[in-house]
Amino acid sequence: MDHAVRIWDARGRLLLELRGHEERVRAVAFSPDGGRVASGGDDRTVRVWDARSGEVVGLLDAYEGYAHAVAFDPRDAEGNTLAVGGDFTGDIIVWSLREDRVLRRFRGHSSIVRGLVFFRLGSEPRLLSCAEDNSVRIWDPETGQLFRTFRGHEGFVNAAAYDPRRGLVASASDDATVRLWKGSGEDEARVLRGHRGFVDDVAVSPDGTLFVSGSRLEEVAGAGELIVWDLATGERLASNDGAGNLCLSFRPDSAEVASISWGSAVRFWEPTSARLLRMLHVHSPRTSCVAYQPGGGRILSGGADRTVKVWDPQTGEVVRTLSGHEDEVTGVAWSPDGRWLASISSDDTVRVWEASSGRAVAVLEAPRPRMSKHPLAFSPDGHLLAAASSDAVVRVWEAAWTLRWMLTGHTAAVLDVDFSPDASRLVSAGNDKTVRLWDARSGQEVFVLRGHNAAVLSVAFTPDGGRIISGSVDQTIRIWEGSPRGPSAVRF
Repeated sequence: MDHAVRIWDARGRLLLELRGHEERVRAVAFSPDGGRVASGGDDRTVRVWDARSGEVVGLLDAYEGYAHAVAFDPRDAEGNTLAVGGDFTGDIIVWSLREDRVLRRFRGHSSIVRGLVFFRLGSEPRLLSCAEDNSVRIWDPETGQLFRTFRGHEGFVNAAAYDPRRGLVASASDDATVRLWKGSGEDEARVLRGHRGFVDDVAVSPDGTLFVSGSRLEEVAGAGELIVWDLATGERLASNDGAGNLCLSFRPDSAEVASISWGSAVRFWEPTSARLLRMLHVHSPRTSCVAYQPGGGRILSGGADRTVKVWDPQTGEVVRTLSGHEDEVTGVAWSPDGRWLASISSDDTVRVWEASSGRAVAVLEAPRPRMSKHPLAFSPDGHLLAAASSDAVVRVWEAAWTLRWMLTGHTAAVLDVDFSPDASRLVSAGNDKTVRLWDARSGQEVFVLRGHNAAVLSVAFTPDGGRIISGSVDQTIRIWEGSPRGPSAVRF
């Protein structure tokens, strides 16, 4: 920490060493034309230097705090207008170098500002700021009007940037997360609440027009509700009170949705009206999970009787019974081509079966999570199988049933998993209140989605892969929209 500012060329050759600050230099910025450099430091000064000669051409020496952030206003190409942040009060000032005076002061942050960025939202100029109060804010640089405050980080926000192509604000924090927000502020335009109990599961219709959510009422044994939502608008289309709906699966043609409740019954609903079509009983005493065959002609289910069954969804006739688990079967999945079946059990194993013969081809270790509704998922290309686990790990096996990854990041049990339609991403939901997005090719964590206030029980991609839907114990459903590498949340 020699208190200097250095300028290098693109080849790494030192061009200038600028000295004048008496303490640590915290921030630097070039003017729009590259002719000037601004620097701010712990000596409570902001200095503007000629980038060619190194001469000091401006000095703000009466700043009220450490200058942690400096940014030139790009509308002033000569570099005579500068925003400065770092005051202990959280204030931001706009300083005119030409007039050597403070033009405006913005108040809103309650602690030190660490980053400033000018940008345009459409044709309108905006100033982006981030601070030690864990927030990101957008201002009108002409008037100081505060347009938008983004909250969600759990630590100091150290840097922020704006993507003009997608209209997204990125922020980086001491909480070890990077978040992307819609710069327009549309990400929290509507909050729709409908469920009165835990949202246990969500399922998106294969045609992408609607989704259904199921919940249970803890105070009334066996009670719950099914709600149908318009996927585009979030409008509540229909609902049915009665039995709890703990696991949901759409028929591939979107014409019916199957659900299980507290007992042995599997219910079939007409999704647009939430009208009950029929009930069938296959397992005893309890059916725990259900999944439609990719072609729609069969149902796969697991139950407290420790069996996996394949059966006719119209008549309930059992076509095949698969035995081998030593405890309740809590999750099932079909491979996309229908060749393989997978099941997970309270015996802490995942079993893979050949659909045509019922032969068990693999027994894999995976601690089964409690409360999970869809702890298993095949990738749409059939190359991977993912399992949620109670040890906070997502396990991913290759088609040869060899372990490929153990994805770590959750801090409590993983409760649900799903692959994106193009098989490039994997999403997981956890008891740690987070939804996590993973690169399915590399196994790297891409993003952490925070916002739920309790365990996230269910998660699913929309058919176009552009959105993620999650349901939680906090009785809300959230649709995470935007870039696959950084969705923002609309709460339902």
